[in-house]
Amino acid sequence: MRQLTAWSRDLRVTADGEGSWRWPVRSGTQFAAAAALVAAQGAKLLLVPAQNMMRRAAATRWKDEHHRIRCERARETGVWLVSADVTGARDAHRVGYGPTSVIDPYGEVVAQVPLMTTGMVVADIADPGDRSEVS
Repeated sequence: MRQLTAWSRDLRVTADGEGSWRWPVRSGTQFAAAAALVAAQGAKLLLVPAQNMMRRAAATRWKDEHHRIRCERARETGVWLVSADVTGARDAHRVGYGPTSVIDPYGEVVAQVPLMTTGMVVADIADPGDRSEVS
C-alpha cells in the first residue's frame, strides 16, 4: 500500500498487482494530489464514480464546480477522465445534478449527459495515453 498525506487526513492509494489503482470516491477529485499520484504511476484513464446528492442549496452552489474540478484534474494529469454522477431528486431536500461525462487530457468535455438528465455517454478513445489523438 502506498500512502500520501495530501490534506488534513491520510489518502490511501492501493494497487492490486494488475496496475489498477483506487482512491476514496468522496471528495477524491477535489484534491489534485490524489489524481497526480495515480497518473504518476502510469494511469491512462481516471474513473470517477461520484455521488454528489446534496441538500438543494449546496447542490446549486456545486453543480458546475464538480465538473470544473474534473476538467482541471484531466488537464493537470494529462489523462482521460470519465465520470458518472447521480442525477435527480431524492426528496424535497436533496438533489443531484450530475453530470456524467468524458473529459479529454486537455480538460475539454468530449461527451456529456445534460444536467438533471439520466443517460449514458460514449466516446472513442484510441489510446488513453496518447494526448495527440483526441477524438
